[in-house]
Order: sequence, then C-alpha cells, then structure tokens
Amino acid sequence: EMCIRDSYYFNISPNLDVTYTLRSLWKRGVMHEGELRYRNSYSENLFAATFLPSDKGYDERKQVTPTTDSDFDKKDRWATHFSHKGKAGRLSSSILYASVSDTDYLDDLGGFTNTNSSFSNAMDYSKEPALLRKGNVSYRTKSWISTLELQSFQEIGQIKRNQYEILPRLTVAGSKSFGLVKTSALLQATLFDNPSDKKPEGSRIVADIRADVPFRSSWGHITPGLRYIHRSYSLDNESAGARDNATINTALASLDMGLTFERHTSIWNKSFHQTLEPRLYYLYAEEEFQDDLPTFDSLIITPSFESLFRQNRYVGYDRIGNANQIALGITTRYLDETTGAQLLEISAGQIFFMTDRSVNDSDFLGNNPLDKTSPVFINLTTRVKRLSLRASYERDTENSSSNRGSIALRYISDNQAIFNFSYSMVDDLQQRTLRNREETDLSFLWPLGQSNAWSLVGRWNYGWEEGQTIESLFGVEYNDCCWRTRVVFRRHLK
Repeated sequence: EMCIRDSYYFNISPNLDVTYTLRSLWKRGVMHEGELRYRNSYSENLFAATFLPSDKGYDERKQVTPTTDSDFDKKDRWATHFSHKGKAGRLSSSILYASVSDTDYLDDLGGFTNTNSSFSNAMDYSKEPALLRKGNVSYRTKSWISTLELQSFQEIGQIKRNQYEILPRLTVAGSKSFGLVKTSALLQATLFDNPSDKKPEGSRIVADIRADVPFRSSWGHITPGLRYIHRSYSLDNESAGARDNATINTALASLDMGLTFERHTSIWNKSFHQTLEPRLYYLYAEEEFQDDLPTFDSLIITPSFESLFRQNRYVGYDRIGNANQIALGITTRYLDETTGAQLLEISAGQIFFMTDRSVNDSDFLGNNPLDKTSPVFINLTTRVKRLSLRASYERDTENSSSNRGSIALRYISDNQAIFNFSYSMVDDLQQRTLRNREETDLSFLWPLGQSNAWSLVGRWNYGWEEGQTIESLFGVEYNDCCWRTRVVFRRHLK
C-alpha cells in the first residue's frame, strides 16, 4: 500500500493545540485525522479521531465466491481515542478509551499517525484480541490508597478470548512499618461480567496480607516473608459439578538471600568495576484446589529470569500456584570506573522443585509440572556508546531443548540515524500468542543531508516458519519543525 500524509499544526493557546492530518491511501480514498490536546493545572486530556468515507478497498463480506457479485457496499471506517490523566490534591483519575469501526481496521489502516498514546502503535494493537477501555478514580494518603475502577473491551480478533469486564472493582491497599517489619494489606471486591451468557461470572472478594523483614547491607540482603491470601467467590453460570460459592485461604512463606562481591578489573587495558551477585530464593505456598473456579483475570506468566523470584507463577488472584522450591540465580555487572555507568550485565538462574505443581493452566501445555527443575534462564544486556544489545535464552534441561530466545540490537548514530534489529524464537509447546514461532524484525530511519529534514524510513518483518514477509515498509519523510510529510509503501499480512 502507498500512503501520502500531510499534517497541519494549530497552536490555539498555551494549553490547547490541534493537529489535522490528511492521509491519501492508495485504492482506498482520503482519510481525515484529527487530534486535540488540552492541559490545565489538574489534568491532561487527548482526543483523536479518524474518518475514511466509503473505503474503496474494504469488502466486509465474510465469504466471496466466483458467483458472488463483484460489487460491494463501500463502508465508512473510523477510529476514536480518548485519554485523560488528572490529579487534584489527594484525588487522581485516568481514562483510556478506544474504538474502531470494524475488526479489520487496524490491520488495514493502522493507528493514529500523530497521537503519542498507548493506542498509537498499531503494529502491536493489531495483534491483540481486543481494545481495552478503562477508567479509575483514586484517593491517596501517606500510607494507603483506595481505587474505584471500571474496565471493558472491544473484540477485534478473530479468535474470541476469555475476557471479562470489570463492573466495577474497589481496592483499598496500604503499607506500614513496625520497626524492621514491613507490612502491607489489600482488600479488593470485584464484579466480573462476560458478554456471553454461557460463561461463568460473578463476584470475588480478596484480602491479601503480607509481612517482610528486610536486612540490607553493602555485602547483600536477607528478607524473610509471610503472606496470607483469602478469596471468596459468588458465581453464576457455573458448569455442572463446579462450586457456585467458594472460600479459599492460602498461606505463603519466602526467604530471599543475596550476596554482593566487588572487585576492580581491566579488559583491553581499560579499568572496570565488576560485581558478582549470587541469590537464593526459597518459596513455600500451600496447595489448594482451584481447578473448578473461573480465571477472571489470571494468566500464567511467561517464564523469565525475573520470574524465578516471584511468589506466584500467575498474575491475578484466581490462581495461586502451590510451591515448595528453591531458586538459584547469579548476576555479574561491569561498571565504568569513571562514570559508574553500567556497560554489561549477565544473569543466569534456575528453580529446583521439591514438590509437583498441582495448580496448572489446562489451556497451556508449557513445562511438565512433574519436572524436578525449571528451564535455565540467561539474560544479557550491554550498552557501549551508541550501540545497545539485549538478549535472553531459555533452555529446558529436562528435555535438552530450547524453549525460547531473543536478541535485540539498536544503534543510534551521531546524526540521529536509527537502526533496529531483533530476532525471536519460541518452541511449539511454549507458544501462547498468534505470532510466528520464529521471526526477525529490521527497521531503520536514515537522515539525508546535513539538515536531517529528509529521512528514509523502512521496516522488514519476516516469519521464518512460514517463509513469508509479515510486513514490509519503505518510504521517505520530511520533518521540519511544525509540519511533516511522509510517503510510504507498505505491504502486510492480514
């Protein structure tokens, strides 16, 4: 696809501006895009909208056969976005709302071209199953915060996910120290609703109490901790044999210990400050039967080096994983002796299980809950002048296989040329999204001339498993202070 874009900026007042953009889309028509930003002493607000009248390239019919009439009704297509952040004294508020005319909008037309918001990155959003809509109001004091929130969504994926609306949720959380003992507590009541009449829904009440005693020194740290989680459910539309009402109490205990060793070293006649940081984390969590309860907002996390030291392998409160395990990790860092900047960090770690994991996600095959060890996780991060590199690798030692790996390289030159390259791979049994198992992504912005007003832009995203280009983009951009023009050719898979 070819796109020609021309933007006009209007600075109406110091706290109000408007941007209007015309986008000429090849074989589709002319799209109008507007963005309004308003700021005052207690809030920041942004509204953006697009409108493409009578899209000449969009056929909303689900199936077209040789006998189907070649003519189709041209459909108006649009997108809207509103975001708000506010703060007045102890009160704060936020709103995020997004809506599109049809499920193919982001794949075909992308997101907003100027809006600096979580909705503006269409390449990420087009792979999500839904657009999130949420709002909250919070009241904060020195030691506690209360929040009332609402959350809904618009499905934009072909595969319907198990998503719940929060209508509403009230959370009260706080923390207080008693000498060396750090305590925190959370009380939360949520009403979950599902658009489908066949899905379970209802209310959940959570009380989460925690106490830790951190001892920290220059040589390391020791932090014993206790935690108690109470959950109470009142459910509708449950399947036969499942509980309509349930109360679950789970106790957890942890011990986090780490040491820090330091030394001065040199590589290629350059002096560095090196650290070696071994860490041991013991975790015990009671085993409680939860398989018949719905997963309103819980997901098993993608394992990583950081997840070795978590108290729960799930996010949310619907699943608390049982555990009796020890995690061992080690990290080394190289710091510039003059500036103290971190130049290199390498971490590796693994969990050793002393009991089987009986609380599991039946929709995810993942790692065997009977394994005695977790995969080995290795992370590497380095930054040298204008070049940065991040890499991660997960090795299943039980089956001698590679679960996942990634590498990301970024370079920024003196004249602000940007080059990005990334590679990622995921084993079949570890795949949790619709992304390719193995893909590369290459993108760049290359200024032309001394003024840097003209630039070449490009991207090539390739899926190696299918052997095809996921997205390619190439064009030229002119950016001079108050206006910008870009001509881009783009091809992508739907």
